[in-house]
Amino acid sequence: MDREQIIVINCGDPGVPANGMRYGEDFAIGQNITFLCAPGYSMEADSSAVRTCTSNGTWSGIMASCQAVTCAAPSAISNGVLEGTDFEWGTSVSYSCSPGYELSFPAILTCVGNGTWNGMVPQCLPKFCGDPGVPAYGSREGLSFIYQSEVSFSCSAPYIPVGSTTRLCQADGSWSGFQPRCIEPTRTTCENPGTPRYGSLNRTYGFKVRRERPSLKIIL
Repeated sequence: MDREQIIVINCGDPGVPANGMRYGEDFAIGQNITFLCAPGYSMEADSSAVRTCTSNGTWSGIMASCQAVTCAAPSAISNGVLEGTDFEWGTSVSYSCSPGYELSFPAILTCVGNGTWNGMVPQCLPKFCGDPGVPAYGSREGLSFIYQSEVSFSCSAPYIPVGSTTRLCQADGSWSGFQPRCIEPTRTTCENPGTPRYGSLNRTYGFKVRRERPSLKIIL
Protein backbone atom coordinates (compact mmCIF):
# COMPACT_ATOMS: atom_id res chain seq x y z
CA MET A 1 0.00 0.00 0.00
CA ASP A 2 1.42 3.34 -1.08
CA ARG A 3 2.22 5.80 1.68
CA GLU A 4 -0.09 8.80 1.72
CA GLN A 5 1.73 12.03 0.81
CA ILE A 6 0.81 15.17 2.75
CA ILE A 7 1.23 18.45 0.86
CA VAL A 8 1.49 21.66 2.86
CA ILE A 9 -0.44 24.40 1.08
CA ASN A 10 0.51 27.45 3.23
CA CYS A 11 2.10 28.54 6.49
CA GLY A 12 -0.99 30.01 8.08
CA ASP A 13 -1.62 33.54 9.31
CA PRO A 14 1.57 34.92 10.96
CA GLY A 15 -0.41 37.52 12.92
CA VAL A 16 0.01 41.28 13.33
CA PRO A 17 2.26 42.71 16.07
CA ALA A 18 0.73 45.00 18.70
CA ASN A 19 1.20 48.64 17.66
CA GLY A 20 2.26 47.47 14.22
CA MET A 21 0.93 46.55 10.78
CA ARG A 22 1.42 43.84 8.18
CA TYR A 23 1.78 44.03 4.41
CA GLY A 24 0.90 40.87 2.50
CA GLU A 25 -2.00 38.45 2.77
CA ASP A 26 -0.66 35.52 0.74
CA PHE A 27 0.58 32.84 3.14
CA ALA A 28 1.58 30.28 0.50
CA ILE A 29 5.02 28.68 0.40
CA GLY A 30 7.66 31.08 -0.93
CA GLN A 31 5.66 34.23 -0.17
CA ASN A 32 7.03 37.09 1.92
CA ILE A 33 5.20 39.10 4.55
CA THR A 34 6.48 42.54 5.66
CA PHE A 35 5.90 44.11 9.08
CA LEU A 36 6.10 47.75 10.14
CA CYS A 37 5.57 49.52 13.47
CA ALA A 38 3.10 52.34 14.07
CA PRO A 39 4.41 55.92 14.54
CA GLY A 40 6.03 56.29 17.94
CA TYR A 41 7.09 52.63 18.02
CA SER A 42 10.19 50.84 16.77
CA MET A 43 10.87 47.21 16.00
CA GLU A 44 12.90 45.31 18.55
CA ALA A 45 16.36 44.25 17.42
CA ASP A 46 15.67 40.51 17.38
CA SER A 47 12.42 40.87 15.41
CA SER A 48 12.06 40.02 11.71
CA ALA A 49 10.70 42.80 9.51
CA VAL A 50 10.27 40.31 6.63
CA ARG A 51 9.21 36.68 7.05
CA THR A 52 9.05 34.00 4.35
CA CYS A 53 6.79 30.98 4.23
CA THR A 54 9.22 28.06 3.97
CA SER A 55 8.73 24.67 2.32
CA ASN A 56 8.22 22.96 5.67
CA GLY A 57 5.16 25.12 6.35
CA THR A 58 6.66 27.50 8.89
CA TRP A 59 7.54 31.16 8.79
CA SER A 60 11.19 32.17 8.79
CA GLY A 61 12.59 34.54 11.37
CA ILE A 62 11.00 35.75 14.61
CA MET A 63 7.61 37.34 15.08
CA ALA A 64 7.89 41.14 14.91
CA SER A 65 7.54 43.07 18.17
CA CYS A 66 7.05 46.85 18.39
CA GLN A 67 8.18 48.83 21.41
CA ALA A 68 7.46 52.45 22.25
CA VAL A 69 10.09 54.96 21.17
CA THR A 70 11.79 56.44 24.23
CA CYS A 71 13.91 59.57 24.35
CA ALA A 72 16.99 59.84 26.53
CA ALA A 73 16.63 61.94 29.68
CA PRO A 74 16.79 65.66 28.78
CA SER A 75 19.75 67.75 29.86
CA ALA A 76 19.86 68.98 33.46
CA ILE A 77 20.18 72.73 34.06
CA SER A 78 21.96 74.66 36.82
CA ASN A 79 19.69 76.07 39.54
CA GLY A 80 16.68 74.29 38.05
CA VAL A 81 14.80 70.99 37.95
CA LEU A 82 13.14 68.89 35.26
CA GLU A 83 9.35 68.60 35.48
CA GLY A 84 8.24 65.20 34.14
CA THR A 85 9.48 61.61 34.32
CA ASP A 86 7.84 60.02 31.25
CA PHE A 87 10.18 60.11 28.25
CA GLU A 88 8.16 58.05 25.74
CA TRP A 89 7.16 59.28 22.30
CA GLY A 90 4.53 62.03 22.39
CA THR A 91 5.15 63.07 25.99
CA SER A 92 6.36 66.51 27.04
CA VAL A 93 8.55 67.82 29.86
CA SER A 94 9.30 71.29 31.18
CA TYR A 95 11.69 73.01 33.57
CA SER A 96 11.34 75.13 36.70
CA CYS A 97 13.93 77.19 38.56
CA SER A 98 15.08 77.31 42.16
CA PRO A 99 14.03 80.31 44.31
CA GLY A 100 15.85 83.45 43.20
CA TYR A 101 16.11 82.30 39.57
CA GLU A 102 13.84 82.48 36.53
CA LEU A 103 13.71 80.76 33.13
CA SER A 104 15.45 82.49 30.25
CA PHE A 105 12.36 81.57 28.19
CA PRO A 106 9.32 79.30 28.68
CA ALA A 107 10.32 75.85 27.45
CA ILE A 108 8.41 72.65 26.72
CA LEU A 109 10.29 69.71 25.16
CA THR A 110 8.41 66.94 23.32
CA CYS A 111 9.74 63.46 22.56
CA VAL A 112 9.31 62.83 18.81
CA GLY A 113 9.22 59.66 16.74
CA ASN A 114 12.94 59.42 16.03
CA GLY A 115 13.78 59.34 19.74
CA THR A 116 14.95 62.95 20.09
CA TRP A 117 13.55 65.96 21.93
CA ASN A 118 11.89 68.75 20.00
CA GLY A 119 12.57 72.11 21.65
CA MET A 120 15.38 74.06 23.26
CA VAL A 121 16.73 73.63 26.79
CA PRO A 122 16.44 76.90 28.77
CA GLN A 123 18.68 78.41 31.44
CA CYS A 124 17.84 79.51 34.97
CA LEU A 125 19.09 83.07 35.38
CA PRO A 126 19.31 84.99 38.68
CA LYS A 127 16.47 87.44 39.26
CA PHE A 128 17.16 91.14 38.70
CA CYS A 129 16.23 93.54 41.52
CA GLY A 130 16.80 96.73 39.54
CA ASP A 131 18.96 99.74 40.37
CA PRO A 132 18.40 100.67 44.05
CA GLY A 133 19.51 104.25 43.39
CA VAL A 134 21.94 106.54 45.22
CA PRO A 135 20.72 108.91 47.95
CA ALA A 136 21.35 112.64 47.62
CA TYR A 137 24.57 113.63 49.44
CA GLY A 138 25.57 109.96 49.51
CA SER A 139 27.32 107.20 47.59
CA ARG A 140 26.84 103.51 46.87
CA GLU A 141 29.20 100.55 46.74
CA GLY A 142 28.22 97.59 44.57
CA LEU A 143 27.32 97.43 40.88
CA SER A 144 25.58 94.04 40.70
CA PHE A 145 21.79 94.06 41.09
CA ILE A 146 21.02 90.34 40.71
CA TYR A 147 19.90 87.74 43.26
CA GLN A 148 22.15 87.54 46.36
CA SER A 149 24.06 90.70 45.39
CA GLU A 150 24.68 93.22 48.17
CA VAL A 151 25.04 96.99 47.97
CA SER A 152 25.99 99.43 50.72
CA PHE A 153 25.44 103.16 51.15
CA SER A 154 27.27 105.96 52.95
CA CYS A 155 26.73 109.70 53.34
CA SER A 156 29.05 112.64 52.81
CA ALA A 157 29.97 114.58 55.95
CA PRO A 158 28.22 116.08 57.82
CA TYR A 159 25.16 114.15 56.62
CA ILE A 160 24.11 110.95 58.36
CA PRO A 161 22.21 107.95 56.91
CA VAL A 162 18.62 107.11 57.76
CA GLY A 163 17.29 103.77 56.50
CA SER A 164 19.19 100.65 55.45
CA THR A 165 22.89 101.19 54.81
CA THR A 166 23.19 97.65 53.42
CA ARG A 167 20.61 96.01 51.13
CA LEU A 168 20.45 92.50 49.66
CA CYS A 169 18.78 91.43 46.40
CA GLN A 170 16.22 88.84 47.53
CA ALA A 171 14.72 85.74 45.90
CA ASP A 172 11.49 87.58 45.00
CA GLY A 173 13.39 90.23 43.03
CA SER A 174 13.12 92.99 45.65
CA TRP A 175 15.71 94.71 47.83
CA SER A 176 15.79 94.04 51.56
CA GLY A 177 15.42 96.88 54.04
CA PHE A 178 14.42 100.46 53.25
CA GLN A 179 15.70 103.07 50.82
CA PRO A 180 18.34 105.12 52.69
CA ARG A 181 18.44 108.94 52.88
CA CYS A 182 21.18 111.31 53.93
CA ILE A 183 19.98 113.97 56.35
CA GLU A 184 21.61 116.78 58.30
CA PRO A 185 22.58 115.83 61.85
CA THR A 186 20.25 117.03 64.62
CA ARG A 187 21.03 118.05 68.19
CA THR A 188 20.90 115.28 70.73
CA THR A 189 21.20 117.61 73.78
CA CYS A 190 19.75 120.97 74.79
CA GLU A 191 21.79 124.03 75.64
CA ASN A 192 22.07 125.03 79.30
CA PRO A 193 19.05 127.25 79.96
CA GLY A 194 20.84 129.04 82.80
CA THR A 195 19.76 129.62 86.42
CA PRO A 196 17.49 132.54 87.27
CA ARG A 197 18.52 135.05 89.95
CA TYR A 198 17.20 134.01 93.33
CA GLY A 199 16.30 130.58 91.88
CA SER A 200 17.73 127.14 91.28
CA LEU A 201 17.84 124.59 88.43
CA ASN A 202 16.00 121.29 88.76
CA ARG A 203 17.57 118.78 86.34
CA THR A 204 14.51 116.72 85.44
CA TYR A 205 14.43 115.69 81.77
CA GLY A 206 11.26 115.89 79.80
CA PHE A 207 9.57 118.49 82.04
CA LYS A 208 9.46 122.26 82.23
CA VAL A 209 10.27 123.13 85.86
CA ARG A 210 9.88 126.48 87.56
CA ARG A 211 10.77 127.17 91.19
CA GLU A 212 10.08 130.41 93.04
CA ARG A 213 11.32 131.79 96.35
CA PRO A 214 8.73 133.29 98.68
CA SER A 215 7.75 136.84 97.77
CA LEU A 216 9.82 136.67 94.57
CA LYS A 217 8.43 136.02 91.16
CA ILE A 218 10.06 135.14 87.90
CA ILE A 219 8.93 137.62 85.30
CA LEU A 220 8.83 136.17 81.79
